[in-house]
Amino acid sequence: AEQRNAFDFSATPIPVSELAKRINSLNQNENMANLGYTMIRDWLMSIGMLEDALDGDGKHVKRPTAQGENIGITLDARTSNNGTYFVVVYNAAAQHFIMDNLDAIIEFDHAMKENQGQPWSPEHDRCLLDLHQKGVPVNEIAITLKRNSGAVRARLKKLSIAE
Repeated sequence: AEQRNAFDFSATPIPVSELAKRINSLNQNENMANLGYTMIRDWLMSIGMLEDALDGDGKHVKRPTAQGENIGITLDARTSNNGTYFVVVYNAAAQHFIMDNLDAIIEFDHAMKENQGQPWSPEHDRCLLDLHQKGVPVNEIAITLKRNSGAVRARLKKLSIAE
């Protein structure tokens, strides 16, 4: 709790990678693993604050939902040599929301890793195909099967199911 109280909230909206970096800078326990930004992002997807979308190039990207926007998750347009792109950023209110729910994020991450690296069983394949045919979003399938979204997409591809 004392370490969490020392978190450096940014008045300027920051990306989730910077948020994770600031959280990890508080970690003084050598035996405690760092918090990956994907843990935060996946948890936010599981509670409906972020969603998977396709950008103009057909790539999967994360975007805030209306619920996410209500807590301060927004898109920030940025420009590079390759043109304009968008970054999901978190204002101070969203940063507070994440810090207030840090235990839930860590618990969610542990649950999602239950099947990580395990072979897909015929039962999991049947469940995957059934949920996909019903139009269940990939992130919800991932939660059900305790896998990450990338693993679900890869399995669908391996099973010759267009995603």
